[in-house]
Order: sequence, then C-alpha cells, then structure tokens
Amino acid sequence: MKVPKNILVLSVVSFINDLSSKIILPLMPFFILSLGGTGLAVGLISGLSESIVSFMKIGSGYLSDKIKNKRFLVALGYFVSALSKLLFAFAFIWQHVLIFRSGERMGKGIRSAPVDVLISNSSEKGRKGTGFGFHRAFDSAGAVIGSLIALLLFFYFHLSFQQIFLFAGIIAFFSIIPIFLVKESDAPPKKISFKQGISSLSSPLKLLIFSSAVFAFGNFGYMFFVLRSQQAFSLGLAVAMPIVLYTVFQLSSALISFPAGKLSDRTGQKKILLFSYILYILTNIGFVYLKSFPALILLFIVFGIVYSLSDSMQRTFVSNISSEEFKGTSLGSYHAAVALTALPGGLTAGFLWDFSQEYTFYFGAITTVIAFVLLLLVKED
Repeated sequence: MKVPKNILVLSVVSFINDLSSKIILPLMPFFILSLGGTGLAVGLISGLSESIVSFMKIGSGYLSDKIKNKRFLVALGYFVSALSKLLFAFAFIWQHVLIFRSGERMGKGIRSAPVDVLISNSSEKGRKGTGFGFHRAFDSAGAVIGSLIALLLFFYFHLSFQQIFLFAGIIAFFSIIPIFLVKESDAPPKKISFKQGISSLSSPLKLLIFSSAVFAFGNFGYMFFVLRSQQAFSLGLAVAMPIVLYTVFQLSSALISFPAGKLSDRTGQKKILLFSYILYILTNIGFVYLKSFPALILLFIVFGIVYSLSDSMQRTFVSNISSEEFKGTSLGSYHAAVALTALPGGLTAGFLWDFSQEYTFYFGAITTVIAFVLLLLVKED
C-alpha cells in the first residue's frame, strides 16, 4: 500500500516526538515521588495538564477550518512541547513538573486538531482508519524505542532524572524539521464563525464526543498502572521492571495500530471501539486481582491494545461523522472534551489511590461501562 506523503511525514514527526516523550514518561511517576509528590500529586499532574488546554484544542480546531496554513499550527505545537520537555531537566519540586507538563500538553493542544485534519484530508476515500492507524503505529514505535532508551540511560549509564530529561528535550526539537515537507491544500481560507462550527456538530457526533469524554474520565493514564506494577518487585527491580512493562505496553500498541486501522475501514470504528472498552474494563479488574509477573505482562499487552484502539478509533470515528467544512472544529471539540475530563478523572483516581489502590481500578472499570452504554447509542454512518 502506498502511503500518502503527508501522512508519512506526519508519522515520522510523531515518531521522533514520541521517542522523546517516552524517554521521559516511564520515569515521570518515580520522578514525582522523588520530589515529594503523592498519589494525589500524580493524579493532579496527569489531569490538570490536560484540562487547562482543553479550550485551546477547540480554538485550534476552529483555526484549522478557518486558515489555510495548518502546517504553522502543527510546527508551533511541536515547538512548545519540545521546549517544555527541555524544562523538565530544571524541575526541583513536583510543582515544577506540574507547570512544565502543562506546557507540554499545551503544545499538544495546539497541534492535535490540525494534525488530524491533515491526516483525514490526505487519506484516500474510505481509508481514513488506515491513515490514522499508520500514524498511531509510528507514534507507538517511537514510544517503544524511547522507553528502551530510558531504561538504558537510567540503569546502564546511571544518569540522573534531570540528565535524561535534558537529552530527551534536545531530541524533541528534531521533530519540527520534517513538518516543512507537509504539503498544504490549495483550498482558499474559509470565512466561517466559531459559532457556526460549534452549531454544526450533529447529534450522533455530540453523543460520540460525550461517550469519549466519559471514557477519558475513567482512563486515568499509565502512571497508576506503572506504580501498581512496582509493588510486584523487590527494591532493586522496582523501577527497572515497570519500565520494561511500560515498553511491552507501547510495543503492543505499535503492533496493533495499523492492522486495526485497516480493519476499521471494513467493519466501521464503532465495533472496534466497543471492543476496546471491554478490554479496558477487564484490564482494570485484572490490576486489582492479578499481581504475578506473567499476569502483569499480559495486562500491559492488553492495555497497549486498548490505548491504541481507543485513540485511533475515536479520532477516525469523529472524522467520519463530522461535516467536511467543520472537520477541524469537530476534532478540536473531541480533543477538548477528552482533555476537560482528565482533571476530575485524574484527581478522583489519585484520591482513591491514596485511600485504597484497588478503588482506583474499580473507578476505571465502572466509568468505562457507562461509556460503553453511551457508545452503543451512537449511530454510525
């Protein structure tokens, strides 16, 4: 299969960026704890960093519909993220991590919608799932390599957290270079208002976005899964093995992304998305009752599948049932709704974690059941 140039370029950009990010992120929960943070601090950093940029994502989506130069928004977003990653090296209290992580997510808020619009517009008719799946596969492949580099730098070269983060921040700037190879559409800028864009969202699309937001509320992220797995190992392996498991999670995500995207072009995204929700429910229940190393490997493999399917299928589904004229606004609204629920979800998960760790995973399972029921009601074109 010949991959459109824009999708290939954006996938390479995502590969480099995620390689950089995943040098940092497997170590992040341990770094937060080393700076005096608690489970609540982990939840706050995970949630607030997403939520404060939620409305920026709507604005970015609206601009993606209105202006011709989407490439500028993409480059700006990756630049802001790269700069924020570099600043992690200068964090000496957990509140610094909160600020810099929020800045890194701000960059994602700027670029998410225009990247998705470019992928959607560059995909062949009826093959958007393939396009988004290809992009997600490169993203996850970068994550696998980044996780392995983190393991190597921390345990073989014995670098400090700050030294590793500095190295990762420098790599992030290289992700900006290929963006200038992206070819913009020749279509003239659209004269549309923000109100028009929001009012264009159809009822099925609104329900899909709401279902995705409910899922995001209980999808509290990888940090709590990593911290939970740490308890299965002795002191010497308490950091190394969770990073290995995190790498397994990313490898699983990378391997499933592209074939799942191709499959969704034939079956539709809804069926696969419902399947991913079921898997996430089982994953949360598994983290309550299963603690052996083989069981943890299986759980992180399944979690990787969930992560890949839920992200790419939601984006593709939103793109498919949104109008062509307001696609950016639709995708921006989706990204914003998902981000907006991250703060209360992260805080709830963190509070439950400090009270009883098992309750965090029950919370994830219960909210996903609700998201599953809502998704059943969405009409698929």
